[in-house]
Amino acid sequence: MNANSQQDQLFLNRLTSIVEANLNNENFGVSNLAREMNISRSNLYFKVKAATGKSVSSFIRDIRLHNAKELLQKSNKTISEVAYEVGFGSPTYFSHCFHELFGSTPGEVRKIKPAAGIENDIAETTESQPVKTQRIYRTIFLSALVFIVLFLGGWFGVSRMNGPEQNELSIVVLPFKNLSDDDANQYFADGITEDILNNLYWITSLRVVSRTSSELVQNSELTVREIAKQLGVRYILEGSVRKYADKVRINVQLIDAKDDDHLWSDYYDRQIDNVIDVQGKVALLVANKL
Repeated sequence: MNANSQQDQLFLNRLTSIVEANLNNENFGVSNLAREMNISRSNLYFKVKAATGKSVSSFIRDIRLHNAKELLQKSNKTISEVAYEVGFGSPTYFSHCFHELFGSTPGEVRKIKPAAGIENDIAETTESQPVKTQRIYRTIFLSALVFIVLFLGGWFGVSRMNGPEQNELSIVVLPFKNLSDDDANQYFADGITEDILNNLYWITSLRVVSRTSSELVQNSELTVREIAKQLGVRYILEGSVRKYADKVRINVQLIDAKDDDHLWSDYYDRQIDNVIDVQGKVALLVANKL
């Protein structure tokens, strides 16, 4: 391993330890990590991208999921408990991310316990027929019970997701698109997205989906309604950033996903060093519209 590789690994190890120290904080994101590392968001983005090929948000999400896999295999916690413990606000969304990364559902990973399976096989060879029959009936009963619980849990979960309490005042801010000629300016669009999110978090009556969750649908081909259904929200805020010379244009639009209706849209032209007021203004206008 050369010097650069060693430095990259030390850097990634430090990032990982910081994320794991904040694992159950759903709102711990790129800005928090950059602050903990005492570097700028752009510097963090380039370092992580160069070392892993991932965005910082994807890097954080993968750490959460790897910790979740270990918890599933080594503890008796439910899938929902594990999801919340590693910083996911929705067990359904957690299962979706988990399957996308590992190719298996959380339930399937939990079932992979080779040692226990061998012990059971050995024990069964020494059991009497009545005892084996009792175990079979108990297994059938428990399987049926688990199925009923999962069915009812899924039914009530869907009911809640579609109910007014869950959807009426809930929003996801999709990562803003970089429309500049230079792909390296994506970090600037990410910064705009993060700052608008941070402003919206202060609205206590509004449920705001975390940046980690919203990034999964960033490059998907899902419709607005499908995104809203997957994340359990009523409203979607999306936008774009175009940087040219020392100026920037920020476009934003607020969508009611229930009716696929554009509630509001606007654009802001600012000097590159004077965009802070835009994030607060966007958050305020969103609050007024909702």
